[in-house]
Amino acid sequence: MKYINLLIASFLLSLGAQASIEDREFLNEIFSGCIENEVEILDAGESFEYCGCVVNTISKEMDMTELLEMSLEILKESENMSEEKVERLAIQKLIQNEAITDGMISCLVKVYD
Repeated sequence: MKYINLLIASFLLSLGAQASIEDREFLNEIFSGCIENEVEILDAGESFEYCGCVVNTISKEMDMTELLEMSLEILKESENMSEEKVERLAIQKLIQNEAITDGMISCLVKVYD
């Protein structure tokens, strides 16, 4: 839930941003949220590499308007949900973007090459 709250706050603070996401503080928050979610198949170095790659993909493939719209959809749909379900919903919304999904796959391939 911490990740979602930081994400939403960052959206609201960054509304004046340009079409691509260039706000380092905002991107750092996404990176931190990614790193906090440990994945057993990735060691620490691989996690950093993967998360950096995913954040780079998000910064290039989405703009603040898209992210704000996604955030608002999550807020609408997440009433009375557990923290775990809200996180799953956020991931589900993110991977509905084909460019992001392709980027995530590409990032995993880079980690394992």
